[in-house]
Amino acid sequence: MYFLKLEVCAVEEHDDLVRAQTARRAFELYEAQHMRHGNDLDHWFTAEQEVRSRICPEIITSEGNLVLRLPLGQVHPNDLVVSISPKSIVLLKLLHAEAGGAFDRDLITIVPLPAPILPSSVEAELADSHIVIRAVLSQEPAAIAASA
Repeated sequence: MYFLKLEVCAVEEHDDLVRAQTARRAFELYEAQHMRHGNDLDHWFTAEQEVRSRICPEIITSEGNLVLRLPLGQVHPNDLVVSISPKSIVLLKLLHAEAGGAFDRDLITIVPLPAPILPSSVEAELADSHIVIRAVLSQEPAAIAASA
C-alpha cells in the first residue's frame, strides 16, 4: 500500500487550475487549426469538456462516508498530488523542472463531489493500480466554510 501526498486548498484554486488547463488546451486546438480566428468559443468549450472529463471515477457514498476510485494510468505515485476542497478532488501530476527550477503541475482530472466532504478527513492510497480516496461527508454547511 502506498499513501499519496494530500493538500487541502480552497475551491477557487481548483477553478483556477481548470481555467489554466482549459486555456492551454484551447490554444493547442487553435494552433492545430493553423491559428485561424473565429473559433475561440468552440475551442474553449471543447477544451473545457476534455479537461473536465479526463478520468471517469467510481464514487460510492454510504453511512456518512465517500469512497472514490480512479485508475492511476501512467503516472508514477511519486509524481501524484491529491488536492482537496470540500466540493471537489483534483489529481495533479508534478512536472519535473530543469535543474534548480520549481516543479510545475499538470491537471490530470477534477472530480466534483456529489456531496461536500470534510477535507481534514481525507485519506488517499494506491491499491490495484487505482487511487482510492476515502473521506467523511460533511453534515453541516458550517463545517464546509470552516474547512475551506
